[in-house]
Amino acid sequence: MSGWNASAESGTRDLVPTAFTEMPDFERLANGGDLKAALDSNPQIILDYGLIEPHHVTLADQVQQQTRIPYALIDSSLEGIPDAFRIAGSLIGRPLEAETRARKAALLLADLAAIRQTLSITETAPKVYYARGADGLQTGGKDSLHVELLKYAAAVNVAEDVESGTGVAPVSLDQVAAWDPDVVLTNDPGFYDRVWDDERWSGMRAVKTGRVYLSPALPFGWFDHPHSANRLIGLRWLLAVLYPDRFDDELEPEARDFYRQYYHVELTDAQLGEILAPGTRSGSGRSR
Repeated sequence: MSGWNASAESGTRDLVPTAFTEMPDFERLANGGDLKAALDSNPQIILDYGLIEPHHVTLADQVQQQTRIPYALIDSSLEGIPDAFRIAGSLIGRPLEAETRARKAALLLADLAAIRQTLSITETAPKVYYARGADGLQTGGKDSLHVELLKYAAAVNVAEDVESGTGVAPVSLDQVAAWDPDVVLTNDPGFYDRVWDDERWSGMRAVKTGRVYLSPALPFGWFDHPHSANRLIGLRWLLAVLYPDRFDDELEPEARDFYRQYYHVELTDAQLGEILAPGTRSGSGRSR
């Protein structure tokens, strides 16, 4: 690894091995990043992990032809995580380590699939709204990658009919009120702090019952992005907040094990508390 593809959030680099903490930031090439700056770090291979669309393929071909550096595109779908580890491991000459993580990911996915099947039979699906942005009025429809985990948690995305493509789209507060979700999820700390005392939101069921949740984000977001292995523990967290009576007790030990396996870090109690805070350590939202 020669650098980060984005500036790390505050606290992120305390949760990764120290060998990586002093590396420079490079914007992702697919987003217009500086190719020369990336090349100055003398990479032997470029791994582009994410959504694979025609313009990504075109860029990969152009960069590879221009630089003579192999450029690999790896699919970032949730089900594809085990294969992504295997592909990356084979390309960088670490197949055995990659296989260990691939098998762990496959087991997690299998366990989660079994849980999902049980939920679809025994539970009433909670209605969930994902509030993105400072005002909480951006969200994703049925094809959005930003809310993809909801379907894996046997939840109903109230904004399913919003035309957002794979991204997000604006909605009105009146529309959210009409949906009256059971649960509101957000990745915006500012919105999370304000929503409890905002009269425009206070009449909604999720706020009245204390079921608004800020998704963990260290070292990487658990619910929305990036679309990588972090979403495996994110789905585990989502089950804990949607079905706390069934799944909350298992979250902390599973989070410790996940960070040990994938981030090579032994979490202290303080670190674990910071990761799960605010409002998620006990699997319940913030009540007023």
